[in-house]
Amino acid sequence: MYVNNFKRRWLVPRFILFFLLAIFAFGLVIMLLWNWLMPVLFSLPQINYFQALGILLFSKLLFGFYRHSASWAYHRERCEQWRKKYEEKYEKPEATA
Repeated sequence: MYVNNFKRRWLVPRFILFFLLAIFAFGLVIMLLWNWLMPVLFSLPQINYFQALGILLFSKLLFGFYRHSASWAYHRERCEQWRKKYEEKYEKPEATA
C-alpha cells in the first residue's frame, strides 16, 4: 500500500519535470538549428533562446498541436471512403452482349 501511494504521489511532479525539460529541449533545438542555418542561407539574424520559444509557440498555433489519437487510422478510413465513392461514380458498366 505504501509503495503505491509513493508512486502516485510522485507521478505529477515527474510529469511536470518532463514537460519542462521537453519545452527546454525543443526551444534549444530550434535555437541551434536557426542559428546554424538561417543566417547562412537567408542572411537572417541569430536569435536567442526566448525568441526560439516564441517561434515554437507561433508554429504550434499556426500548424496545430500534434494529435496522437489514431491519425493514421483516420486517414486510411477517409481514403477508403473516397476510393469507394470514386468507384461508384466512375465505374464503367460492363458491356453485355
